[in-house]
Amino acid sequence: MKQDDMSFELLPSAWRVVIQSPPGLLKALTQEGALLCASLCAKVREAIQAKHWTEVKTLGKELQEVSWESLHSGAAWREVTVTIRRAYAHSQFVLAAAEIVQMQQDGYSDTAETCLKECMRRLDMALLMGPPDIQAEANGLIDWVQDELLQHLPQKPLLPARKRFRPSKARINDEEDDIPRLACPSLHAFLDQHIKPQVPVILTDGLEHWPALKLWRDLNYLKRVAGQRVVPVEVGTGTYLTAETEEEGEDEEGGEWGQQLMPLTDFIERYVVDACSEVDGGEGEFGRESVKNLMVSGADAKLEYTSGGGEGEGIGRDVGKIEGKTNRALRDKRKKKGYLAQHELFEQVAALKKDIYVPDYCALEVDEEGEEEEDGQVILHAWFGPGGTVSPTHTDPYHNLLAQVVGSKAVRLFAPSQSPYLYAHEGLLNNNSRVNVQKPDLEKFPLFAQAKSQRCVLKEGEMLYIPPLWWHHIESLETSFSVSFWWGRRRG
Repeated sequence: MKQDDMSFELLPSAWRVVIQSPPGLLKALTQEGALLCASLCAKVREAIQAKHWTEVKTLGKELQEVSWESLHSGAAWREVTVTIRRAYAHSQFVLAAAEIVQMQQDGYSDTAETCLKECMRRLDMALLMGPPDIQAEANGLIDWVQDELLQHLPQKPLLPARKRFRPSKARINDEEDDIPRLACPSLHAFLDQHIKPQVPVILTDGLEHWPALKLWRDLNYLKRVAGQRVVPVEVGTGTYLTAETEEEGEDEEGGEWGQQLMPLTDFIERYVVDACSEVDGGEGEFGRESVKNLMVSGADAKLEYTSGGGEGEGIGRDVGKIEGKTNRALRDKRKKKGYLAQHELFEQVAALKKDIYVPDYCALEVDEEGEEEEDGQVILHAWFGPGGTVSPTHTDPYHNLLAQVVGSKAVRLFAPSQSPYLYAHEGLLNNNSRVNVQKPDLEKFPLFAQAKSQRCVLKEGEMLYIPPLWWHHIESLETSFSVSFWWGRRRG
């Protein structure tokens, strides 16, 4: 064996299994005409069998580059074949394994932390971009890496004193809330009074049993259980509201938004901690900000990438769209914000999923004839970011329970009957309004003056029921962590 080659036996057994070429992958790649990918997969397998790990790394990187290009050669994520996604995931498994072999051969030297973090990054990239059927294998390897990080590497210092976000400048009084609150209604009452007639409501006293209500206030906890996990973060300035006359990704105030991949720790330290001001309190905690007399600013916003984000559109759907248009002068003047938005974080990080529970209300549905029915699928999304982050006015095609775990949010709802006044985009983004409801241009959108809405401030420990196809505009008033639950059949 060459001096720079490494032993296959140094790999834990789970790794030895996962780096083997998936059954049928070479044949499927060949049938789809992805001959270069197929050739590289075959060469990777030969190099592994020969225990030539330097060559494995070289070929793995070539396979990564070729499959990555194939992932982004189509017009939409849904057009990418499962075979290409599996080839990319295989490249990440192989390269992660090479890092582990190198680290173990070196005997956990000073480079061990770098190797483990790079290994974690590659496994998360496999999860983000690979097919759903690799999740069990990837999560098993991630657990192994997480254990290695905790056992062999020194822990970083805790975050400094408790932080809180500066509130928005504009104000709205609590008495302007016009969405009713109910204390943990029965399933029968919720079905008859809200799901069937599609009436929004705020549910209280339904989250007290969630460990997340306490645990997620501690940024050190989030860093400890998920800090090295790679997540997609929306990053930008301005209000990210695409106007008719503006190019996609740049709003009429010159703002720009794109998506970046980064470890959760980097997101917290760069966009969460840096956005806070110090106050007295426990280490690393979110600050409790009173929501009375706070709200709605026309600050930064985020436009959803998808038209509803339905089934089959996973967490990797637009990861490749990293860079947007650039306006350097304004970027220098206004600090960028980061928002972990509409991400299936709990499928990625099982430790965080243990801190929450799917509400029983998500078992309820009504079919076309008005009969009660059940649907077992519930889609969970995480929404985590600083005050001022905004989801502009849009609709979703499912029943939606928005659970507010940390912080508070200002919500404005419009019934489907108000759609003629909200000027929906055409095409793929037809579930998004072209109107900036915080600062509407009535010369451009005169009918918006007739739109009727309901408002509320959603507080910690509350859940807001948003019926399917109801327009909603949501702004974080302070540091905020929310979980949305989508369920039922797709509408629209």
